[in-house]
Amino acid sequence: MPKPAKDFSGSVRVLGFGLAFIPIGIYFWYIRTFGVNVVFQDSWNGTLPLVRAFANGQLTLAQLWAPHNGNRMLLPNLVLTISDVVNRVDSKTDMYLSAVAVLAALALLVGLCATTSPARGLWVLPAAFLLCDLIQVENILWAFQFAWALGMFCLLLTLASLERSDRHRWLFAVAVAAAVVASYTSLFGLLVWPVGLLYGALKGLRRRYLAAWVLVAAAATWLYFRNLGPIYPVTHPSYLIAHPIIGLRFLVLLLGDVSPVHRFVVGLAILGASLVVGWLALHYRVPVQRMRLALALWTFGILFDLLVTGGRAELGLAYAQSSRYSTFNILVIIGIYLGAVSVLEPTGGWRHLVANVTQRPLAAGVSAALVALIAAQVAWSIPNGVVVGQQFRANREVAVRLLRHYRAEPAPLLARYLFGPGGQYVKEWAPILQHHDWSVFS
Repeated sequence: MPKPAKDFSGSVRVLGFGLAFIPIGIYFWYIRTFGVNVVFQDSWNGTLPLVRAFANGQLTLAQLWAPHNGNRMLLPNLVLTISDVVNRVDSKTDMYLSAVAVLAALALLVGLCATTSPARGLWVLPAAFLLCDLIQVENILWAFQFAWALGMFCLLLTLASLERSDRHRWLFAVAVAAAVVASYTSLFGLLVWPVGLLYGALKGLRRRYLAAWVLVAAAATWLYFRNLGPIYPVTHPSYLIAHPIIGLRFLVLLLGDVSPVHRFVVGLAILGASLVVGWLALHYRVPVQRMRLALALWTFGILFDLLVTGGRAELGLAYAQSSRYSTFNILVIIGIYLGAVSVLEPTGGWRHLVANVTQRPLAAGVSAALVALIAAQVAWSIPNGVVVGQQFRANREVAVRLLRHYRAEPAPLLARYLFGPGGQYVKEWAPILQHHDWSVFS
């Protein structure tokens, strides 16, 4: 009798799971190599006053709750304040906190792919490498951006908890709590509520759970905007109505923010890929439940871009080209990729994959193209990230030198390298840093 063929699927899954955590190692290495301990931009007027109040025993809930440029950042404020008090305002430590949040988000993404999507084993690698892509230089090397990493983690924790809440009811409470935390990380955190509702509906949660979700979402949103006050920079809601073409250009550029070149073309390509994968799903009648993770991630990224477009398009197209926005645009690409894999459905062994490729050649071609493009993106982003990281490190090292000699340095130079709104503000706060042996004076 012929020997039965060996099934290597289990080994492949373990291999894929292990390789999926290589990019987070690169992420930590990047911070270690290019991160610089110096107070930078929003940390001056966002985190530093809270740290001083905490150190003096005067920190209040009202200070933690106060909006920063229209963002309620209760939880990030609390975490960064405690971290900076313990570590003497060490910005690099805060960067590592962001990396830990990204690591947790990566683990949740890999787990969700394994339970909800055919993107298992080696098929999860493109999504894992994208999540930690070095195109996100600003968010990686800017301590204040911890809020964005925390928001990413809360989004994926919400989806992972909703996924298993039908088996363990207490996980629904975890999903609600994660969404509440996300709501008070930044304005974009409120997007977790509609995305969670979409995911829960596709998952088939009971109506009473969905109704409870909507009620808590309404309460959290009302609390967020209650006494919010003026939003900076000031924009006008009617601007996009009067300038729709500029709004569309801004949106497309924002989508293409995952690339430092040809952003408009890349943005159009992402929109085109979304339409193609959507058409394939309809053509092959893929159950929408199988697409729930892909749809949730794609929807969050698109809603984020619409939110940014509404608040920043009036300020000029240059605002669409900041690398910090790439973090949530990466979710759009991950959603497109997972959608294509859901159409192809490559799980079930080599013979099953060959059969599906034969039956769905267009889906196979699109999936192969996406894998190749993602591989090219990751392969390109590492050397590019090194170059940009060197530039960031050089600029921050100049900032360190200027801050240490703040008395002799002109205010415009301090503003250029440390805090754009004003170098005089730096001159007022630098003696406080020096007195407490914080940051570069530690």
